[in-house]
Amino acid sequence: MIRKSVRTFLLIWLPVVLIAFRSLAPDDREGADRVLLLYDRDLQALEQALLHFEADLGTTDTLSWFMDFRACRTAYKRIEYLVGYQFPLIAQRINGPALPEVEAADFHETGQPTGFQVLEEDLFSPGVLRRAPALQKEIKHLIAYTRILKQQQGTFPFTAPLIYDALRLNLYTLAAKGLSGFDSPVAFQSLEEAVTTLETTEAVLNALGPVDAAFRVQLQYGRSLLLAPGVTFDNFDRASFFRRVYQPLLSALYRQQQQQHIASPQVLRAVKTDAESFLAPAAYDPVFFAPPGTRPATPALVALGNALFADNTMSRGGRSCKSCHAPGKAFTDGLKVNRSLQRDEGLMRNTPSLSYAALQPALFYDVRVDFLEQQAHDVLFNKAEMDAALEQAITGFKKNKTMRKAFAAAFPRHPDPFRQEHIIQALAAYQRSLPRFSAPFDRYMAGDSLAMSKQQVAGFNLFMGKAKCGTCHFMPLFNGAVPPFYDRIDSEILGVPGAKDTLNAFVDKDLGAYNHFKNAIKKYAFKTPTVRNAALTAPYMHNGVYDSLEEVIDFYNRGGGAGIGITLRNQTLPADALQLDATEQRALVAFIHALSDQ
Repeated sequence: MIRKSVRTFLLIWLPVVLIAFRSLAPDDREGADRVLLLYDRDLQALEQALLHFEADLGTTDTLSWFMDFRACRTAYKRIEYLVGYQFPLIAQRINGPALPEVEAADFHETGQPTGFQVLEEDLFSPGVLRRAPALQKEIKHLIAYTRILKQQQGTFPFTAPLIYDALRLNLYTLAAKGLSGFDSPVAFQSLEEAVTTLETTEAVLNALGPVDAAFRVQLQYGRSLLLAPGVTFDNFDRASFFRRVYQPLLSALYRQQQQQHIASPQVLRAVKTDAESFLAPAAYDPVFFAPPGTRPATPALVALGNALFADNTMSRGGRSCKSCHAPGKAFTDGLKVNRSLQRDEGLMRNTPSLSYAALQPALFYDVRVDFLEQQAHDVLFNKAEMDAALEQAITGFKKNKTMRKAFAAAFPRHPDPFRQEHIIQALAAYQRSLPRFSAPFDRYMAGDSLAMSKQQVAGFNLFMGKAKCGTCHFMPLFNGAVPPFYDRIDSEILGVPGAKDTLNAFVDKDLGAYNHFKNAIKKYAFKTPTVRNAALTAPYMHNGVYDSLEEVIDFYNRGGGAGIGITLRNQTLPADALQLDATEQRALVAFIHALSDQ
């Protein structure tokens, strides 16, 4: 789902373009010009590879088709750092998932997928000769997008700061999407394409100027691990690669940029532009996910939000936010579903965790709001959940000495701090302040090889590889917010059952995001939540149907709803069983425990 395209442009691309026109030293300009020549050459190579593939599709030499596909993918990977950075919507059309999308301009319109992943599904289907017309159609799409890129060649300002920025984001994409198999879900070319990404990074840096020796060493080390004899997509040790190669590689890139006195673009983005790595605990800026104009919260505003979070006078039913979001349960309530304040029945959905809610571009299971402020308003004024009584509560706050001081400190220059919008702002600020990135996984990635057990390391490798969890729960947030810009979040159709019965399974009646979008492709679609702290948030799924992580993993291992007999035309989860044995399933559970913040 593509959302907030205008906001993304205003927050990211417009400032980037303006910064690019700052004066550059002559050496910087010469290096940037060499990168431009490199990009032009590689873009031309992609077009020629696609044209060669198109010609071969006129024959019955299917071996050549597979070779052509590999060549075209490799050629695209050489320009992906710039296409994904400056032309993200074109990149989505070239190499996005083979799933229909709701159009941003009109929720009722459905955009059909195009690009390499559609091509891949057709090429690797049985009876590939019969798929020739479909392959030819997709190749024409790719040729058209490549020519659009050629027409746009003069619109990107090649400067050293932007090139470094693009390379860094492309390395984030390599980790979160490339090595998980997200963009090569059928052919599993992820490891060899990772080598291409590393080699392209080195080639671009060579064009910019001298490359740090430590950076070259890490590149060669990474290449040797990816191409080692006997290494496959399923058995590749991603944990070791990320800790021993990837993190030092990003650090070396950061040091080289600092040594060359090349500043980072000063723009608001989910991952801060001056972050050394997107795996660093302080890398993410919650303000990016806040309404435009929101400033970082003051300690006084967060303290007020904390107090309001525990206050039960704002609800006619005597509830507080904390009633349903208990800190000890990772801000959930431990119930299948909570109870309605209006009648003796359960609410529609399981209470979601507030952990990492601040780092999402859409909220609620049905992604119906964009910001925490909207979320707080929605819950407060939902008669079944909080049934707000803010006027009475504000009267009480004015009489309470402690609350008077808290409001005055949070809004020191406002003539009337006791306002409804201030309550909502404070609640949102408190949620953005919640601690993050203190799990054993984070310490492991920071260099502590003993922070995760061998079983947890094995679980991480499964999560990012054979089990395919990482293709929906993108590391390191492990939610559905799509890296590297995190300006949209994926929803998946899993076929979640209404009860545990696998012999007579039936789909849960909740239509999910369809209730908001009214588009048939969103029936039974639910936002992909974070797996961080999931060991503390049972029961699971939007309806709380599963009591344990073991049951959840069994559901995925069977192929989701399709694997237990539920037929949905639009299930986005692959229906093939994962073939995980009992040891592998236990390792996955162990890894999820390693995502619990300390």
